[in-house]
Amino acid sequence: MKKIMIKLLKIILEPEAALNARRARGVLSIMEEYCKMDFFQDSCRRAVEKRIKTPKKLKELLEFDSHQMSLSFVQEVSEEQKKMTRDIEYYMT
Repeated sequence: MKKIMIKLLKIILEPEAALNARRARGVLSIMEEYCKMDFFQDSCRRAVEKRIKTPKKLKELLEFDSHQMSLSFVQEVSEEQKKMTRDIEYYMT
C-alpha cells in the first residue's frame, strides 16, 4: 500500500518547486483522513493513473469513491427468507 502512496507523491513532486511541496503536504493530509477506508488503495492507484497532482482533485476522487462504496451494499437473506424464495428452475418447468 505504501508503494502506491509514494508513487503518487513522486508524481506530485517531479518538478521540484515550493508549490509542489505544498501540494504534497495537502495530499498527505487527505491521505491521513481516508487511509483507513476500504477503497483507499484502489483510489490511489486511479490517482496515479490519472496523474492527479492537486489535493482538491484527490479529495474529489476519494469522495466519489466513498459515495460509490456507500451505494453498493449486500443484502443479507435470512433462513426464513430463503425458504420463501424459489429457484429459477421452478419457473422453467
